[in-house]
Amino acid sequence: MTDSVQQYAAHLRSRAQRLGLQDADCSLPVSKFFQTGGFKIHFLDWGGDGPPIILLHGGGLNAHTWDMICIGLRGKYRCIAMDLRGHGESDWSPEGDYAVASHTVDGFALLDMLGLKRAAVVGMSLGGLIAIDMAVTRPELVVALCLVDSVPRMPPAAGSQAMLEFRSKKVFPDLDAAVRHALAFNPRRTAESLRVSLSRSLRQLPDGSLTWKHDVERMDAPRQLRLDALMTQLWSAAAAIQCPILLARGAESAAVPREAAAAFIAHVAHASLVEIPNAGHTVQGDNPRELLRALAGFLYTAYPTETARL
Repeated sequence: MTDSVQQYAAHLRSRAQRLGLQDADCSLPVSKFFQTGGFKIHFLDWGGDGPPIILLHGGGLNAHTWDMICIGLRGKYRCIAMDLRGHGESDWSPEGDYAVASHTVDGFALLDMLGLKRAAVVGMSLGGLIAIDMAVTRPELVVALCLVDSVPRMPPAAGSQAMLEFRSKKVFPDLDAAVRHALAFNPRRTAESLRVSLSRSLRQLPDGSLTWKHDVERMDAPRQLRLDALMTQLWSAAAAIQCPILLARGAESAAVPREAAAAFIAHVAHASLVEIPNAGHTVQGDNPRELLRALAGFLYTAYPTETARL
């Protein structure tokens, strides 16, 4: 259940103008698929021949959450936003395998399929954990790392539980009901922007009602993600990451408290912190203009010039 191509294009142009990106290229990305592990993974290729950036969304979201970020960066970088397995237009895992390590394998498969030797990786929430795992597992492939409101920590913040509760409502009679539900959870967003983003996060059931596109029954179970052991492992391993790291925390985020962000920066030698004002956990949706500004500055200094034609 998505709006028309024309409506989507008009939305991108309108939102880009409101963000002050009047001269940005708002042409639509190319929707592509590749095979890995026996099922299809979907991604959006925003084009360009600049240094590559792989963008990984959070749990329950999809590649379109990065639309404004990709429009803002595509003039200098090749932005590639992936639908994680079990999300968006990607296949669900037949075995219900949504472990971070499995998402990491998919990320490397994308790099391999595209013939990329190295890339910067931007990851939000769950995507940030995957990005850390990629940098730890194959450090030679990750040239820079941006974590958007994402740090490995236990126990999870109260905001993490709130997000699970938000997604626990699985069926909506129509899109308006879904928008009202989302606005109650995150009043920083507008009904207009939520209509567009939710239209890509929901699918229609036979009776006409709507439900989440992602594999909510298995994906949102903490035991499926093995969070306790995973967070401990990623926290320990992150200290060895050698590439530059930017942690972009939503200044109003309940998912990543300020003390957790500070602890991560103290723990990881090559990490720096920026707080994005007027943003909660979903920073790229709440305040894309300021996140773009932070990313542009970070990537300019962190991305070596020799990678410009990988």
